[in-house]
Amino acid sequence: MSTGTSTPTQERPAQRTGLRLDSITYVNTRTLLDDVSVAFPAGKVTALSGPSGSGKTTLLSIAGGLLEPTSGTAKLDGRPVWTGSGDPLPAVAFVLQVYGLVPILSARENVSIALRARGAAPADADEAAEAALARFGIADLGERQVEELSGGQMQRVACARGFVVAADVLLADEPTSELDEGNRAVVLAELREEAARGAVVVVATHDPAVVEACDLHIALDEGRVVR
Repeated sequence: MSTGTSTPTQERPAQRTGLRLDSITYVNTRTLLDDVSVAFPAGKVTALSGPSGSGKTTLLSIAGGLLEPTSGTAKLDGRPVWTGSGDPLPAVAFVLQVYGLVPILSARENVSIALRARGAAPADADEAAEAALARFGIADLGERQVEELSGGQMQRVACARGFVVAADVLLADEPTSELDEGNRAVVLAELREEAARGAVVVVATHDPAVVEACDLHIALDEGRVVR
């Protein structure tokens, strides 16, 4: 679903090969990921499951360029995702498990800022933010401050912010954990919309219903791929 606002993006390669992680190990006091090799294809929704502490969030962080692996490579369409700074590529968007919303901003401003950071004009960014909030049934909450929102509402604002930029890669960490069945279905439908336009979509989840709704499934346990 289009927001009607164009945003600056890097030139896309003629052929999309998706996101590939090869022989990824990550050590921080202890080994959090141990020789993990996975592929996340464009145009598919991939579920990443596993118990708490299995390495899901660490793997998403490496896949999106927030963390540098101790060893191994992570590449998007053949290009390294790690830029040396810990800042993700413009082609990558996140929906964070902890939401990452700015408390002093309204719901609309929290979404709009993602577009402004990519160079969109303020008026265009605000218009697109309103449309993104509407995708998740919270258009009426645009003026609310974050502290006035429930956990489920904040989660949907975080989804709107991640989806609004129409990135090549969308990495969502437990995007439905605070939602009821109806709103979970809305988020899953919108994840499919992102994949349908050709994005790489990865969803870290504990929810078997979310796993069942995805096209592909990768399971982690103790930092290793078990499925």
